[in-house]
Amino acid sequence: NEKKTKHELFVASRFQHYPKYGGFLAAHKDIAAIRTAKKLGINLFYNFLLIMTKKGKDYKSGGGFVVKDNKIIDYENIAEVGDVVIYNSKTEHGVLDIDPNIFPDKKFKEGRYIALSTLFKW
Repeated sequence: NEKKTKHELFVASRFQHYPKYGGFLAAHKDIAAIRTAKKLGINLFYNFLLIMTKKGKDYKSGGGFVVKDNKIIDYENIAEVGDVVIYNSKTEHGVLDIDPNIFPDKKFKEGRYIALSTLFKW
């Protein structure tokens, strides 16, 4: 039996780097989070994504997106550094290739950086 926290919340946090030369994340829904939530009887799970870099400055093309009504919404075109994007884990989302025209070089520190936290609530 799973022990619930005091406020019935569980947070999974991480930093992610999508490097120039094609860092990407294919469109998907967070199926593992959805299954885990269902198994634990959790009825709320959202992703909170902190924008840490700026499209057009830190990288030229690509970036995070969500799919709504079968249309890709590229939120990086309107997001500013410090903005927080919030979406349900059931939302289809991903990252379009970051500057795929740049020759790969593991020394690159440039690209897209985000801080991401998934909030679960029983």
